[in-house]
Amino acid sequence: DAIRAERNTETRRCAIENFGWDRWLTDIGVTPVMSEADPGNPGHTLDLYDLPDDQQVYGDRVRVVVMRNASRDRDGGRRSFAETVPADIESPVAAQAWAFDTDETTYRAVARAT
Repeated sequence: DAIRAERNTETRRCAIENFGWDRWLTDIGVTPVMSEADPGNPGHTLDLYDLPDDQQVYGDRVRVVVMRNASRDRDGGRRSFAETVPADIESPVAAQAWAFDTDETTYRAVARAT
């Protein structure tokens, strides 16, 4: 409720980071509109979400792509993190390609995390 009530978009984004993207997305009741294997992080997926109007992170409509860290944290887990992308992006891989300012074919061929 505190995150939803926050008026400052950057403060809201930071609050979501601290709360945890996976936890926040579960709490607001959304499921991925699409999941794909992450070509840059074998064995992991990229998940693309639509956000309800009352949960938009910024003033304009956006989607959220959630990814997993390639390296393990000290506790052995892998952190999830997310980035907002334009609402017209159609797939998680297209979202990552957009974030790297490239096309999907090029993104699929980039160096992979090991």
